[in-house]
Amino acid sequence: MISDRPTRSHKIPQIPLRLVLIVPFVLQIVGAVGIVGYSSYRNGQEAVNNIADRMMDQTAKRISDHLDNSLQIQQQSVAINDRAFLQGFLKIDDIEQVRSHLWQQINLSPTLTSTTFGDEQGEYIGYFRLLNKEVLDKANQLSGENLQQGAVILVESKLPDINKRKYYLIDNQGKGRKLAYSLFASS
Repeated sequence: MISDRPTRSHKIPQIPLRLVLIVPFVLQIVGAVGIVGYSSYRNGQEAVNNIADRMMDQTAKRISDHLDNSLQIQQQSVAINDRAFLQGFLKIDDIEQVRSHLWQQINLSPTLTSTTFGDEQGEYIGYFRLLNKEVLDKANQLSGENLQQGAVILVESKLPDINKRKYYLIDNQGKGRKLAYSLFASS
């Protein structure tokens, strides 16, 4: 028996050949570009991290070397002073001899930032280099001079006015030539 009803035909939707060829090709290109881009990003990130690590290591090493060098110079200065005292060359009760000794130390060693001596009575004498710009500016302002960075000043505290520190500009023999300023040290 033949029916008059229309038969259902199962039609498969037709996909254009152009779409079948283009879509996989575009997906491959997008995938390849994505993988290359991600890989480049990760490699770039690693390279930046490696460079940053190396720079931090180099900076830390330079700082460590600088500190070691600075501290070594200060330690050598203390050792020289101790040896001179123990061998009897430096008489600590002769403040002028101590001043002259300290002057020779700081004058002969341009990297020595300070050299000082204090006794049990609280008397104090020393030389300092003006290295900090703010301190240098303040010293210039107070003294009325035009001191250069690295200039050496003499600092003293003597009896009977032991709490008063006096800061002197010096002559070419390290003696105080002009009182720049004085201040009371806290006790």
